[in-house]
Amino acid sequence: MKTPIRHWLLAGLLTGCSSAESGTTMDLWNRGGGSRQYLPVEYDTVWSWGAIDDTVLATPRHASPTPSGGIVLVDLTLQRVRAFDSVGRLAWSWGVRGQGPGEISDVRALTVAPGGEVILIDSGNGRLVVLGDDGSLLHEVRLEEPAYVNDVAVLGPDQYLLNTDANPPWMVVNRDGRVISTVSPPWIGFEQMGFLQWNGSVTRWKEGAWIFGFGYGNGWFVFQDDGSQGSYPYVEHTLFPQVVRQRSREGLAVRTVTTFLERPTPSGMALSVVGDTLAVLFDGETNGALDKYDLRTGEYLYSQEVAPTVREMIALGNNTYAIIDYRDLFPTAAVVRARMRDRERQ
Repeated sequence: MKTPIRHWLLAGLLTGCSSAESGTTMDLWNRGGGSRQYLPVEYDTVWSWGAIDDTVLATPRHASPTPSGGIVLVDLTLQRVRAFDSVGRLAWSWGVRGQGPGEISDVRALTVAPGGEVILIDSGNGRLVVLGDDGSLLHEVRLEEPAYVNDVAVLGPDQYLLNTDANPPWMVVNRDGRVISTVSPPWIGFEQMGFLQWNGSVTRWKEGAWIFGFGYGNGWFVFQDDGSQGSYPYVEHTLFPQVVRQRSREGLAVRTVTTFLERPTPSGMALSVVGDTLAVLFDGETNGALDKYDLRTGEYLYSQEVAPTVREMIALGNNTYAIIDYRDLFPTAAVVRARMRDRERQ
């Protein structure tokens, strides 16, 4: 998931003639999916990059593994894509802010395809951008239906799932930017929500199957072939935040801005999949846990304790994880290896 608090921080105040309307939502589940069972774990740093000793990262997010064992991420503030090899060396960096060809304006969605191509959605310019595994610009095209996109997943060859602020929030586009299909919400509660409430993350599970997890709500969904195959609660219950819709008249036009009624509590911060296991970096009242679920059954498995300054933790396999840590003045990107003190678990 990627920066849910951003919406709350950037919510604007309306001027002139305005009115406000409070929104309420139902709960997807009225409780959590059990109680956490922590596995004792220690983390060894494989490599780390950033902080004051390296080139400064401002707001790194969306770490995605590459086929060669490295990671790619995007710096939201600097609008730079950075790729690291398997030992943490900076392999390449790409990104020039602007509106022209080969330039980007507001990339907040990034993933890596199985073949190594880096998929970007530039919401500021309404474009799909594809980079090669060497950082070269391979392809860019305007999206047929531009929208604010906060996450992207590769479903298949040249098929990309976009998580947007539209309703329904998910659309599948091809390499030409055309919409192939939209995915209907599997829960009636979506009809009562504003886009801030259904904010979340998507990630690929296997061919034709993908996961959506709420960034503020209390659960996650499995989709396959454009239909919901299951819905499951997070182990920790988190209420959906209330929103306020404010309307402002500017001449003949009426503008509506949706904001949170109060500062929300994030839940699913980031999702990743290894095999048939879903890893969810969770915030909530816990403020730092990596929860594991069985994707075949939705069953909660166990949790690992995580430092509360870690804002992203992506499972890479073999008990290794890419993390983005904000504990110091300048954030760091790192790869760590987990050592289970009682037994090894994926």
